[in-house]
Amino acid sequence: MSGATEASHLGSKVFVLGVGAQRSGTSWLYTYLSSHRCVYMSEIKEIHYFNALWSENHRLYAHNQFTFALKRLASGIDRAGSRLSPEVATQGVRALTDRVAMFEGGDKAYVDYFRRRVAPHHTHFGEITPAYSLLPVESFRHIRSLFANIKVIFLMRDPMRRIHSALHMREAPNKQKANEAFLAALSDPSMLDRTRYDVTIANLRAVFPAEFLFFGFYETLFCDASIRSLCEFLGLAFKPGDYGRYVNASAEQYVPLTADQIEAGRSAFAETYAFCRREFGNAVPATWHG
Repeated sequence: MSGATEASHLGSKVFVLGVGAQRSGTSWLYTYLSSHRCVYMSEIKEIHYFNALWSENHRLYAHNQFTFALKRLASGIDRAGSRLSPEVATQGVRALTDRVAMFEGGDKAYVDYFRRRVAPHHTHFGEITPAYSLLPVESFRHIRSLFANIKVIFLMRDPMRRIHSALHMREAPNKQKANEAFLAALSDPSMLDRTRYDVTIANLRAVFPAEFLFFGFYETLFCDASIRSLCEFLGLAFKPGDYGRYVNASAEQYVPLTADQIEAGRSAFAETYAFCRREFGNAVPATWHG
């Protein structure tokens, strides 16, 4: 049975897929979309299904993370080590059990995850996994084969600030250590590849028509104009967001980058900066360094 047939019972509902970029507002976006009564966003915000299909390293990482989380939740403990209510623990165990089943069950298990949770009143459903920004063209083709009615969202952030934020998250609470790691990060493929917006956009455009794609910028996301545009793209009624709320924020009090670090970042991401300015013109935030 084909993936499209498997998903056909979801009817005309819109599948919403967030593909990144990491540290570019995806957690805030997930919370905002979840606030719409007609939208079901996976309770596991980052399912890591398609990147685990594409990369064995990603599959092993996801398998370890989800099986460990399942064991922890089965004991009634959250990530901070606090005791969960039985209701919350049970819900989490069910979601993680269904996620772990995807390692053997594949596409059918992935679609079943949503089939069990999408209610009649939901017009939209989906998930956001920033690691999907790394997917090759063939992976995006596979995703499109599963869901005919799909909308893809890709958010970008100043490349230097994106890496700086990722380092702050990784090194928290040692802000100075994050700065010290900045130059080394500019030669780290795991950091650079997530910031090659030109590559991600080219791969998306090779598969999805323009009307399937929404490109936004972290620096200008948190306002009525941007969210109204997003809602129009998705076919949702506009509702204002909680623009002052930080979701999954690293302590955003950064130690400023030095002039030398900024110059090195401009050089490392020259192609990405140039691509974004060619493609998006004045929509690129004025605060971008490149």
